[in-house]
Amino acid sequence: MGRFSNLETGKKIPGAKAEAGRDSTNSPESQIGATLPSSEEPTYDTTYYMSRGDKAFFVGDQKEALRWYSKAMQTDNTFLDAWIEHIRVLTLTRQLAEAKVWINRALSVFPEAPGLLALRSVNMAQTGQMKQAMSSSDMLLSKRDEDWNAWLARGHILLINGNKNAPFCFDQAEKAGPSEDWRVPFVIGYTLELERQWARAIVRYEAALQRRPTLPYAWYRIGRCHATLGHRDAARKALSRAEELCGEDESLRRKIQGAGTGSIFGRLRGIFGKFKRRPKQ
Repeated sequence: MGRFSNLETGKKIPGAKAEAGRDSTNSPESQIGATLPSSEEPTYDTTYYMSRGDKAFFVGDQKEALRWYSKAMQTDNTFLDAWIEHIRVLTLTRQLAEAKVWINRALSVFPEAPGLLALRSVNMAQTGQMKQAMSSSDMLLSKRDEDWNAWLARGHILLINGNKNAPFCFDQAEKAGPSEDWRVPFVIGYTLELERQWARAIVRYEAALQRRPTLPYAWYRIGRCHATLGHRDAARKALSRAEELCGEDESLRRKIQGAGTGSIFGRLRGIFGKFKRRPKQ
């Protein structure tokens, strides 16, 4: 969220397989969301399934993301990225009991994986074990203080606890990750968005855009955050920009347009229309 675990420090986790095309040192064009759909028949391997899972994650289709990450694990259960991303989705969507089950399963295979240990500490905080969560986080940071997942987890824990130092930890996560990789601030933004911190999420998505201005997923999520906050014009602008950058990604285009089921624009018209139509008292 490898896409995320390979970003941690570049060190290999015993038992975990690395896969070509998922190293953060590759060019942006080789990574998920950077290429247009190909007319060639895809190779149904972990790269394909992770790519589909990442795409679903970026646009907010978490059920689909879980399905594709599960397929990646079924294809190769020693592929660490698949475990981490599957658990990340469960964690962010607060499927806490299921996340704990998968964390324990994953740690039985990869007991030293920092991405998994970070997610475990967040799960502890989400289930009310704040003291244990902080202790686990302290230990992880003391061992790998340059690991962005560890700082992300710390920020998430503090956010759950209402601690004002959470933004500092998110800043440290951005600094600890690869300087040109947009996915680190994007995941921070998505964490904040799902914790209903929409204004702060926008700031992180904008940081992702500073690293890659043509990223449609970030524009899409910015539009959703502005819509939630009632910022009509800003939402329209961001979503229009996302649509401009879709290329041939029709699934994302349909997501932006609402596929006829009530788009963000439609909901905004409904919200503002109610104010306009409200009779004078």
